[in-house]
Amino acid sequence: MAYTTYEALTEEEKERKRENVRRWRKTAAGIANRKAYQKKTWKKFLEYQKWRRLSKAYGLSKKEYLTLLEEQNGCCALCGVHHSQLNKRLCVDHNHVTGVVRGLLCSSCNFALGLLKVDTVGVALLKNCIAYVKESSKCH
Repeated sequence: MAYTTYEALTEEEKERKRENVRRWRKTAAGIANRKAYQKKTWKKFLEYQKWRRLSKAYGLSKKEYLTLLEEQNGCCALCGVHHSQLNKRLCVDHNHVTGVVRGLLCSSCNFALGLLKVDTVGVALLKNCIAYVKESSKCH
């Protein structure tokens, strides 16, 4: 039988082909094929979304993020823990006022800086925290 393009088929033939596909999709092979395809495309989609989010939120491309990660030797800029020891990738630390990217931090360090409101209160609060910890450690 010679190959015929889908467009050249009659409506009856097209419907017969669609029905065959519907039946095949319900078989074990069809279900396994669909699940494998969905798993593969879902992983690609999540990967795409991760880099798209970085680009939209921080104006950072995948290449720039990876360059920054390499410059920091794959470690958090504050505590120095390597990204392979973490469950998540390193967070992009940025100034909320100016939008300038400062570096990559583990989620704990990023959260701590956020709680200390470094962007709005300034470095003075960090200095007060350091002085407080030094003073309190002398007492005990």
